[in-house]
Amino acid sequence: MPDRAELSPARRRLFETALALMSRDGYHGVSVRDIVRELGQHPTAIYAHVGSKQELIFELVRIAHEELRDRVRAAVLSAGSDPVDQLRAVVTSNVLTHLTYPELARVSHSEHGQLTDEQRAVIDVHRSDLGRLLRDVVHRGVAQGTFSPDDVEIKVVAIVTMGVRIVDLWTADMGVDVQHIAAVHADLAVRMLRS
Repeated sequence: MPDRAELSPARRRLFETALALMSRDGYHGVSVRDIVRELGQHPTAIYAHVGSKQELIFELVRIAHEELRDRVRAAVLSAGSDPVDQLRAVVTSNVLTHLTYPELARVSHSEHGQLTDEQRAVIDVHRSDLGRLLRDVVHRGVAQGTFSPDDVEIKVVAIVTMGVRIVDLWTADMGVDVQHIAAVHADLAVRMLRS
């Protein structure tokens, strides 16, 4: 779990425990009893932090999306005005965030369907913000002649998908440094948009 102001030590422990169990067994494979048993607490202890297991999954998904949005936004702001540098920053930040918090990323993407319509609307705003950041960078590059205008939307979707799916393909025991993985993804994104 990333460091977030709303995560007290007890809430962090609850979220990390639920995240580990849901990453392994899925949302429906984990009960509130499983979570509190793992924590060594009474079943009602969870309700001091969240109203239900369903609210817990929403909080995990929300934190994942906010962390990614915040990191990508900061990366773009620090990248300067060159669209290539900004694209590299977006892709690198996306990949590194997913690989820094792989369980959170995996659960966030796989359990998005467990959210209510209202909760999904909140998450969709974060997703739209991320998509808009990337599209703004790409469209600036197209306008400046740095990137090719051919199939821009298809390429944007492919770039986003590369970063999202990396947690399903990479494991720490592969012996490949996460910085190298992020750099390769950034190179691929630049090549895709320049071709």
